[in-house]
Amino acid sequence: MRYLAVLLFLALLIKDTVPLGETLILRGIFENLALFTGLAWLLLFGTAEMCKRYLLLIAYLVVLLLTMFVWYEPLWVGLQVVSLAAVVVFFIAFVESTRDAPQAHDKIFQWTAYALIIVCIGSLVLYRLYPSLAIELVESEYSPNGPPRFKGLFGKPGMMATASGILLGFCLFARLNIFVRILGILSAFPCLFLTLSRTFWAAAIGAVGVVAFFYLRKSRVYFGAAIALLVLSSLLGTVLDIKLSSNASERIVRQESLTNFSGRTFVWSLALEKFWNSPLLGFGYTLGHHALLEFRGGKVVEDRSSNISLFKNKKFSLHNGYMQALLDSGVIGGILYVLIMAVVPWKLFAYDKERRYGAAMYCILFFSISNGGESTVLAAAMFHSVFYWYLAAIAFSLPYYVHEAQVVEPVSQETGFNSIVSRPRLLSTAPPQWQIGNPDEMGTPTLTTKNSVANACDSRPQLDRQTAQVARGH
Repeated sequence: MRYLAVLLFLALLIKDTVPLGETLILRGIFENLALFTGLAWLLLFGTAEMCKRYLLLIAYLVVLLLTMFVWYEPLWVGLQVVSLAAVVVFFIAFVESTRDAPQAHDKIFQWTAYALIIVCIGSLVLYRLYPSLAIELVESEYSPNGPPRFKGLFGKPGMMATASGILLGFCLFARLNIFVRILGILSAFPCLFLTLSRTFWAAAIGAVGVVAFFYLRKSRVYFGAAIALLVLSSLLGTVLDIKLSSNASERIVRQESLTNFSGRTFVWSLALEKFWNSPLLGFGYTLGHHALLEFRGGKVVEDRSSNISLFKNKKFSLHNGYMQALLDSGVIGGILYVLIMAVVPWKLFAYDKERRYGAAMYCILFFSISNGGESTVLAAAMFHSVFYWYLAAIAFSLPYYVHEAQVVEPVSQETGFNSIVSRPRLLSTAPPQWQIGNPDEMGTPTLTTKNSVANACDSRPQLDRQTAQVARGH
């Protein structure tokens, strides 16, 4: 299943970056494979106790399925729910199948980092050779006072910012060799900067600060990372010959849009007003923005000026994952969504005692923060959204490891087994030490050795405690 997980991420990255025309083919093939593989494993090896660990995820999927019946496109909503359920079921099965080998997740992170490095380098090469293909032309036309935003090989600057932000976290906190770390930072940081996405800048800075404080032990690493970022930004300006005047700085920061977050606050306030038209189960998974449209007889009223074409687009998002979840699935689904977003980092921090999941914690915090200004965790249609549900499955599985370790340890002291897998200790080769034991049935004292008794106990775990005590002469 590890290879299928890697192929799923690669397929979604290819779908998001390569203009193949029909984007549902790769997604459909690999998500269907993931669904059947995950279901098969759970039917063979799943238990009720296992399902309890992921009860919150299962409840959220059930609520999303109910949203099929509250709006005008049940087939579309149903397909999106099945798509999300496919990746969630697969990741639950994958995480459970590798519970005794957590290093399998390190391999996933490594291969994902390699793919993101290729994407970021390819985006920078495209920007250098064909700048018009690597910038968001549509957005620059609607924003004449701001510079064109870098989108690289992706369709939107936000997708480029998400991918480069994830790569930056991998290079700082994942188990990668030094060459890959340097190459990844050199490619991720320029891409993240050129997107001019303040939401993802804040998410990256906040996630790096929190993870560095709790997961890194040496303080010099913090200063080294800060110095490296400053040096990289200076090198970027030198290589690209960027000379920023005061006017250019204002355009990059876009100070005039800080008060309304580029029009987001207007859309959010309008969405909250429309929310009360269907507060319980919303307007259908991924179609929450249709609440902004006016319908009559099951069809959009075309002569209303408020029914702009942007709201009719099924790919339109409210630029806020929490607001989107509220309109998609109502107050029930919205509460479950917020609970998942809050419980995932808490579980990872509380139960990751070895602090081995620094990269996962960075990505989770990065998603949680950026989700407030962009819908980064939504449908299972893009790489970054699917990757979040993989991290969520890891977080929900961690309490199991801790509970199991606490239960197995006292048993191992009695039976002679030193792990969950039955591995008897090696037989002792020390010289025998004779001792007088209890009399046998004829009243004759018996001679036994400590080594022979220990070997008998180690090689026969089914021997109960009373028999072992009698054999030792207690």
